Amino acid sequence: MNQLRILEIRGIRNILECSSLISTIANTCPYLRKLDISTSDPFSSNINNDNNNLYLTDALLYELTSQCPNLEILAIGGHNQLTDNGVAFALQYIPKLTKFNVQGCRNIGDKTINTIIQYNLPITELRFGMNNINFTDNGLLNLLSSSIIQSNLMYLDLYGCRKLTIHGLETSLLIWYTNLQQYKDTKDIVSTTTTLHSSSSSIIPKIYIGGIPLLRNYVQDISKHTDTRIMNIASTIQILAH
Repeated sequence: MNQLRILEIRGIRNILECSSLISTIANTCPYLRKLDISTSDPFSSNINNDNNNLYLTDALLYELTSQCPNLEILAIGGHNQLTDNGVAFALQYIPKLTKFNVQGCRNIGDKTINTIIQYNLPITELRFGMNNINFTDNGLLNLLSSSIIQSNLMYLDLYGCRKLTIHGLETSLLIWYTNLQQYKDTKDIVSTTTTLHSSSSSIIPKIYIGGIPLLRNYVQDISKHTDTRIMNIASTIQILAH
């Protein structure tokens, strides 16, 4: 397993199984780049049961990341015992992280966003939804105001983040939109000096707003907004609402 690069294991059944698995991965997979150990159904974290999906702990996550520094993709959705502090401690060991899935981890929120920014992680895809109760307007604002995030983020999933408000969403989207426009204008100026154009320049970042009727309805009517800046957001950011 020493040369293993990709590992996907879902449906861990108990804490002992999880502990044994993490120890094995940490001790034998130093070159691992992608790991998915989300619960088989992250939506199950919506169930109000303190004994539900408590298998992956902060200590186990630290053991994993401290021994697998090459991780670029990490999916740990649905593990409810994980905390912001534990994730913050673990993320410092995986500086190459680009895709991070914490869907359904109900104790992870704004502090984890601050950690991602603090460590300048090159995140391109962040999945935060599924009944997350600790991700707020402040977290979204900090995320989309970060220059390192603005230059890399291509997909943001906020499904079911019920503490988000229309005002918070609108404010953050405006900041993201404004900075993306400035970045695009700069690239357009630079591109006039060369005949080659990056294929990635035409890729539009996506944000998924679902599960919260009030936000979904707002997003669906964004093209009718009286503020032209809000109306124009959809030309730079693809907003998905279902």
